[in-house]
Amino acid sequence: MEEVKVRYLLYDDVYDIRYHKDKMGYRLNQDFLISQIDEYYGIDRIVEEKNGFCVVDIEDEFDTIMVYIDNAGDIEFAHEAVKNFFEYLVNTTL
Repeated sequence: MEEVKVRYLLYDDVYDIRYHKDKMGYRLNQDFLISQIDEYYGIDRIVEEKNGFCVVDIEDEFDTIMVYIDNAGDIEFAHEAVKNFFEYLVNTTL
């Protein structure tokens, strides 16, 4: 999996504004990416690619798949088994 820049489109309902947050993640395939969210890994759907970012909109109907891996350490995202594991999660939860 390649490392990519991710732009999360977020919404603040208190102030009724949309804003974005940028971070790094890993592209799983054409439609999904993985990013670290605190001690979890999140699998999100890519809604578009724009200005070198994979864009994720939290108001998309796809809910983030959250994965907690106890004592995971540093996961080697280039390893084929890691990619297969995350693809399995996507395929079985859709």
